[in-house]
Amino acid sequence: MPSFSEFCKSHGIHLHPFFVNRQVYFAAGLWYWKPRSFWKSAFYSFYRSFVFILVTATAVDQILDVYLLVKTENLRQLAKDSCSITVTMMVFIKIYLMGMRTHKIEELEQDMMRVRFSRTNPDDEMIWNRASNMIHTMTKIFYILGGPCVFCWIFFPTLDQTAKRMVPYPVVYPVDPYESPHFEIIYFFQSVALFPFLFGIISVDLSYCSYVIVIIAQLELLGSDIRKIGTDSPLSGNGENVSREQEALKRAVIFHNEILRQLKKIHEIHHDIFCVQMSLTAVELAFRDCGYNFGSILFDAWVQCYWGSQLQEKVIPVKRRPQMQFSTDFFHFQGYDLVKDIYDSQWVDMDNKMKKMFMFMMVNAQRVPKLKNGILIFALPLYQDVSLIYTPYMHPG
Repeated sequence: MPSFSEFCKSHGIHLHPFFVNRQVYFAAGLWYWKPRSFWKSAFYSFYRSFVFILVTATAVDQILDVYLLVKTENLRQLAKDSCSITVTMMVFIKIYLMGMRTHKIEELEQDMMRVRFSRTNPDDEMIWNRASNMIHTMTKIFYILGGPCVFCWIFFPTLDQTAKRMVPYPVVYPVDPYESPHFEIIYFFQSVALFPFLFGIISVDLSYCSYVIVIIAQLELLGSDIRKIGTDSPLSGNGENVSREQEALKRAVIFHNEILRQLKKIHEIHHDIFCVQMSLTAVELAFRDCGYNFGSILFDAWVQCYWGSQLQEKVIPVKRRPQMQFSTDFFHFQGYDLVKDIYDSQWVDMDNKMKKMFMFMMVNAQRVPKLKNGILIFALPLYQDVSLIYTPYMHPG
């Protein structure tokens, strides 16, 4: 079976070398793993319930502990535990945000699957399905690899019989290394369990790249549909054919607007949650010494810079007056202002041939999001990356 990049290349989908060389779907062993919906929903429900109960129990235990320390006026121990409480709650919130982001992405993927182009070629549907499978793979990695380590993260602190607290601290377990015989193994599993969560962040961020592939595939297929409008019959002046072309152009505009709407939702989800996540990471770093938390920040930054290659579809500059000839017998375009003629209301008064040409140019000139190098990879405003233009459709006259 050909790889995803070879499959897309054979069907006219041009991928950036970032995806071709490094193989974003490096966890291909889970590619065709499709659990039943009942077990999948049951596992996700158990995971969310487990995190909620654990966070609630830990919060109640720590609040009671702080109350007792204040009542006994043990200010030194109160200050020490306050740092532990802050760090613990920050990491809990980070875990919750990653799970929420994964859940939101799955909902968005289901919403995008409802968008269907008017086509009969099964190969086009296969391209869509393969890109969607990549998204499912990224979301499964977090749960499968993170589960065992989270269990060790929670279970091993309970082996410490010298601790005074009944509820274990998954992140910062306040034990004295001179009193606890399990201090080394607790610290080891805390450190090891940190990486699945980092991998969860990476997998969700890479799912963003998968959605970019879906957007590129949609734009390519939409351009192919627009290119075919009016070519099925040589009698272009026939009234029935004109009406058919108008309906085809109307569907093309609707799907183009749908692509941009989904692209806006994708960007908003990653932009908001990623900014909050990075803020919590900074707070976590500020409230305790360096250690493995500082190492996790460096590791996350390195991953973002390494995987943050730029991805951008071929772009026709929209502020320049291009001179190009689409075909010898179709239309010779020269000297039009794309910004005015495509994005302004003059577009609705043109004939079908002009609409087809301008719609084709708009799809090919549409910018897709670029993955920027740096740690704030998704913290850029939307208007810097994509011109979100919703094109109206009206029949001429």
